[in-house]
Amino acid sequence: MSRKQRSFLSNMNRVFIFSFTVAGLLMDGYQPADALCTFALIVWLWLPQFIQFEAKALKYISSID
Repeated sequence: MSRKQRSFLSNMNRVFIFSFTVAGLLMDGYQPADALCTFALIVWLWLPQFIQFEAKALKYISSID
């Protein structure tokens, strides 16, 4: 399996998990806690990309000095 295919499948799984979780949260009506849960879900699902972004940003900032 190529890297592009693996990335695509990973992103599709994230979309399915996110969709089902948000649908489940909203089935009992919107509540303010749903927004926090949704944000936590996004951070958890895309944590590897957030870490890569943070590493690149820190590398860029340290190269400026």
